[in-house]
Amino acid sequence: MPQQTVTKPKYISINSTEIRTWFERDRQHVNLVNKLTDETIIEWWDFEVTEAIEDGFLNSRDYHASAYEYAKERGLLPIQAKHFMAMSGSHGCLPDHCEVFDSRQDAINDLVQLFGLGRTRTARLRKESILELTPSPIEARQDISFGAEYCEITECDCGDPTTHSDSL
Repeated sequence: MPQQTVTKPKYISINSTEIRTWFERDRQHVNLVNKLTDETIIEWWDFEVTEAIEDGFLNSRDYHASAYEYAKERGLLPIQAKHFMAMSGSHGCLPDHCEVFDSRQDAINDLVQLFGLGRTRTARLRKESILELTPSPIEARQDISFGAEYCEITECDCGDPTTHSDSL
């Protein structure tokens, strides 16, 4: 009988979260937030904060790491969905352009708009996920250049899509 492999879910990384705290007189609030969606993952209010610190679930010296670990242990962290990177640049170098999108179509649209790709090049990029940006003989005679040698779409499911993007 073939052996089944169980893959662990990839949770968002700690870098994709932030801790928001608020302390005033007799009020306390500790909130772990998903930076990608601005949604609360877990939060503690007032006496819950004191109780979580006393029970060792929250560390008052590092609320972020301890809240993240608490949420991870209890399966409260969101699972990182696949994301798509639209990249371009010169061969053998780091990409000059790298943006992250939730859908493959959005990544394609980014590169189509960036380079003003026509229907044929767009179809080739859609089909092959990579496109050499070589000017046609007519474009070359008119000194038209794309400013990059290639563009491509790459799928990823890492826990922190913000590490890929130029603008996130």
